[in-house]
Amino acid sequence: MIYTLTLNPCLDYTMRLPTVTFNGVNIARTSIVHAGGKGINVSIVLARLGLANTAMGFLGGKTGASILNEIQKEGVTPEFVIISEDSRMNFKITDDEGKTTEINGLGPDIAERELSELFRKLNEIQNGDFLVISGSVPPNVPSDIYAQILKYLSFKKIKVIVDARKELLKATLPYHPFLIKPNINEVAELFDIELPPGASLPDEDLEECMEELLSMGAQNVIISMSGRGAIFMGQDRNAIRMAAPEGKVVSAVGAGDSLIAGFLAGYVETKDFSYSLRLGLACGSATAFTSWLATAEDIEKLLSK
Repeated sequence: MIYTLTLNPCLDYTMRLPTVTFNGVNIARTSIVHAGGKGINVSIVLARLGLANTAMGFLGGKTGASILNEIQKEGVTPEFVIISEDSRMNFKITDDEGKTTEINGLGPDIAERELSELFRKLNEIQNGDFLVISGSVPPNVPSDIYAQILKYLSFKKIKVIVDARKELLKATLPYHPFLIKPNINEVAELFDIELPPGASLPDEDLEECMEELLSMGAQNVIISMSGRGAIFMGQDRNAIRMAAPEGKVVSAVGAGDSLIAGFLAGYVETKDFSYSLRLGLACGSATAFTSWLATAEDIEKLLSK
């Protein structure tokens, strides 16, 4: 079984504009509202690829009810802790060049009993299962919560995938997550590398960082590089590089989550890292080329290229 964990889910309100004018009035050309949160995105793409999975985390209020309704329609099994406060809303503004500006809510406070209930639900995960942990955490949740979860589950043979920023991610490495997936900016944060906006890092530098992350405890690493594709490195320290397929970027929101979903689907099917990365890039790119998350048809078209 595959589980995803989203501690700070949201409703994503996405507006598309020709251009964005600051300190003025902007009129949206189109707007859509969808369930959001990195783990939820992974769950939805997995379901669209035909893989049964269970989404876990915290949901509350009318916002939470809307999120729950949507993921059920997508065929994802919900196993959330229902909390007393409302789940958050995020606002995303995308222009015709594919540039996205995000305004993300902090999220609700989580009561101690609600956090305890989450751990009881996590105990349902069994040997051989996969768990994807990704995204931010609510403001009052401990900053090492992901490490606590991996420690709590360490006596079970579970393959854990972590997609998080800086200390949230770094603290999990001693518990040997099966896979981590930082992007270039997150790699720069991890290693205190000053990276100007829009800048990248040479492949050689990225590979050195990947080797260091493996030495710190990760079993496998993917670095997503936006339009440049992605690099994978496992225990043999041999890098697998793949370019992203060409296409017009509509919105990059959810592309990294879709990459994880595709990689996991490929691994479950074949245990082949190269094919898994290929399917992951097809999923991530298909999401980037559409207004929300990729469909199975979109993914198949890119994979066939």
